[in-house]
Amino acid sequence: LFLLFPPLTLRTPWGKKFLPIYDAFWAPFRPGYQFWVGLRLFLRLLPFIFALYVPNPLNILLLGIFAVFYLLVHIYLKPFKGEAQNFLDVYLTLNIILLAIGSLYFSLKINNAQSEDSVMNDEKYETVYISLVVFLVYIAFLCVYIYHLVLKYECLQNRLKSLQHKFRARFSKKKETSNIQNTDNSCSSDYSLTGNINSIPTPPTFSELREPLLEDISYDQRKT
Repeated sequence: LFLLFPPLTLRTPWGKKFLPIYDAFWAPFRPGYQFWVGLRLFLRLLPFIFALYVPNPLNILLLGIFAVFYLLVHIYLKPFKGEAQNFLDVYLTLNIILLAIGSLYFSLKINNAQSEDSVMNDEKYETVYISLVVFLVYIAFLCVYIYHLVLKYECLQNRLKSLQHKFRARFSKKKETSNIQNTDNSCSSDYSLTGNINSIPTPPTFSELREPLLEDISYDQRKT
């Protein structure tokens, strides 16, 4: 509530003391979307309500519907300033949706199982599925951690720039060699089709490249 209704707090005589806290939370968001951080904290109460008061598997279904609705609103609004932050939030929300879909599927399958062996197999598959989705989440957090390390240490920034230059140089060399090979192949294909070496285009001579005006001047000089 403190983050969801900042105008009420700032109007109080002691509200200015909380401006640094608000600035820290509002910094990643675009102007006019500072309420998003408080709204997200408030919306996180809904999954707890579903888990406590709604029976399984209906609570998982409601969680999935809520996550899809949140994802669509986030894609439409794009509250963060950076595209990378918006993409990261969409990625994590998609992981929540995948968890909800997998948990709902395996819960229904386990409830309708006819033997204990099938229940054990379904539980194993569910564990593997959830582990894979959670592993994707940890990969995202690892990328964010590496990104902040690069921002903090200048030596890592220089190392990354040098790797980028090497990669671009190597890619440009490969592109040049591929273009040369393509031109050689085109010339050889023309010769193989016609069977005559004269059909291969020859570069123009120096006399063909000279302008007529220069030829006229040289002719006049010789004449005089």
